[in-house]
Amino acid sequence: MALPEPVHLFTRADLERVIEAGDLEAMVRRTACVLETRVYLPDAFSHASSEETIRVSWLRKSSAHDGLAMWLAAEWQAGEGQVVGAEGLGCGATRASVFTCYLRSAAFRPIGEDEFNTRLQASASDLRDPLFLPPLAGFVGALLMQEIDRDLIISLLAEYRDGWLHFYWDSTA
Repeated sequence: MALPEPVHLFTRADLERVIEAGDLEAMVRRTACVLETRVYLPDAFSHASSEETIRVSWLRKSSAHDGLAMWLAAEWQAGEGQVVGAEGLGCGATRASVFTCYLRSAAFRPIGEDEFNTRLQASASDLRDPLFLPPLAGFVGALLMQEIDRDLIISLLAEYRDGWLHFYWDSTA
């Protein structure tokens, strides 16, 4: 199986530039207000006791936003309330410090369309209703950003010709 072509949605260096410049919060706030999101809480799954949550966020392309801004805003929304217990990770105790630590742990691993779709479908297989995906066309590439077995998190970002799609799954079980 051939590896997917490298995707240059953005790089770890791009993320570090935003963090070091102190622009992280401003970028998140600018983009979060135009981000469209659909959330599936535990009761949307066949077994609510699995404590699964899915958050699908998307953004149409425009000159005002890019893939990095979209990913940051989607991750900020997905991470609401994840500060408790994070002190042991060496990230500090504020939401901003935990968020920055989480972002820096991202894998930035390019994946192809088949793997992206397979991961979405596998993560959503226990939903009572079909997973809603916005009508985006022309897959460009995708990045696996988080795959944390210990914390039961999957975070994926795909670029399409006309927008970006962020998929976030977690379980607190």
